[in-house]
Amino acid sequence: MPFQWNGLNIDSSGSYNVTLTNSVGCDSSATIDLTIHPSLSSTTDSTVCDTELPLDWNGLTFNSSDTQSSTLSSVITGCDSIATLNLTVLPTSTSLTDTLVCDTELPFIWNGVNFSASGQQIAILQSTLTGCDSLATLNVIVNPTLFSTTNIVICDHELPFEWNGLSLNNSGTNTVTLQSMVTGCDSLATLNLLVNPTLLSNTDTTVCASELPFNWNGLTINAQGLQTANLESLITGCDSLATLNCSVVNNPQIEIIVSSTTGCAPIEIEFSNAFANENTSCAWGISNGNTFNNCSNTLTFTEAGCYDVNLTSTEQNCVSSLSQNNLICLESKPEASFTAAPAVINLSSQWVQFYNTSSSFVTNFLWDFGDEDFAVEENPQHLYENNSFGYIASLIVSTDQGCADTASLFIECKEEPVIFIPNAFTPDEDQHNQQFNPILSPSIDPHNYTLSIFNRWGDLVFESHDPNIGWDGSYGMSGTDAPQGAYIWKITFKVPDTDEKNTISGHVNLLR
Repeated sequence: MPFQWNGLNIDSSGSYNVTLTNSVGCDSSATIDLTIHPSLSSTTDSTVCDTELPLDWNGLTFNSSDTQSSTLSSVITGCDSIATLNLTVLPTSTSLTDTLVCDTELPFIWNGVNFSASGQQIAILQSTLTGCDSLATLNVIVNPTLFSTTNIVICDHELPFEWNGLSLNNSGTNTVTLQSMVTGCDSLATLNLLVNPTLLSNTDTTVCASELPFNWNGLTINAQGLQTANLESLITGCDSLATLNCSVVNNPQIEIIVSSTTGCAPIEIEFSNAFANENTSCAWGISNGNTFNNCSNTLTFTEAGCYDVNLTSTEQNCVSSLSQNNLICLESKPEASFTAAPAVINLSSQWVQFYNTSSSFVTNFLWDFGDEDFAVEENPQHLYENNSFGYIASLIVSTDQGCADTASLFIECKEEPVIFIPNAFTPDEDQHNQQFNPILSPSIDPHNYTLSIFNRWGDLVFESHDPNIGWDGSYGMSGTDAPQGAYIWKITFKVPDTDEKNTISGHVNLLR
């Protein structure tokens, strides 16, 4: 199409007329009745199994699902006929099934296949849907019967013990058939049961009364006797009944006895424990570092001070201790001493001042003046009367704790060196008062005597070493009379008892 006829292009059925000119030049009318037959076409849908491939159709070969067309000649019209085939190829269906069975279900039959153990087998079937082959594969897993063994330890107070429907009353081995929660198959469970008994223990103990109360396994023990504690064994975890038999021993009585608590160092002090017996051991401690282990002992203290005393007494392994602070307080022994002014008195009545120079910490004074007179002042005065040869004065000093010491001093009685010295003389040859001659007492040593006379200019005009020779008012070798006036005298002498050298001086008037 289009159809060409005598110069016409015809594209549909109908009657067509055309005028033509023949070979001789004459017109010729030509008419055509045209019928156009349409081309025939057909479409076929077909389904086959893959086992039927390859498929031949109208000279075409199909190897899989496809659409192909074939041009044929119509036996009716003689025209072309186009035939189309839509081919669907159905595959052989396959299936894989996993299944679990118990070993008690063997042998296992499936689709005519026999399983006697775990494995995989294939059965060829026909699909009820497609009519094609169906390959069914079965993977069989055979679960064995499970076995389990359990070991359990319980305490006897947990009996009877319930386990998987069994009621157990003692130790032993028991088996029960169960169904596995995992596989659903039989499970043989075995129980080894061990029953631990309640443990019993008894303990004897002895404690000192000073250790009460004490805790034992959660119990408070206040006195002797039996006590039972319900415990849990660290080994079995079961009850353990522990019984304690407690005996109580009294702690020893204790008392410190000392022979002195005060005194003067050095001093010896006896120590003892008033309640000690043959079964008692003692340990003493003194704060000065001294220790001893006898229940009675003697200790010498050489230094003043206060001392703490500690005593530990032990009997039957029970101990008592006693400490007394400052139990012993000792003072140093004072040192007595004093001075007297004067320490040498004359034969007449005379006051003497006594001065205490003893240790500063003394508090008590007792003076004995040696003439049957006494005093208690610290620095007394005393009048000695009708003196003769001397006195022994004593001082006793003491502290509040009675520490005492004594000092003595000899108060000597001596004749005073008496010198009578005139203050004027008149050497005028009238036999009265002719010389300047001091009068000496017998206590002055006549062999250690010097009399010197000086004028007003300090010149020596006379000197004598004999107490019996005085100045006659002259000077020089020629014995010239000294002029009237005042002169200076100086006397040097010694007292034999003390060998003390004394010098005295003064003025004398020479009158003519």
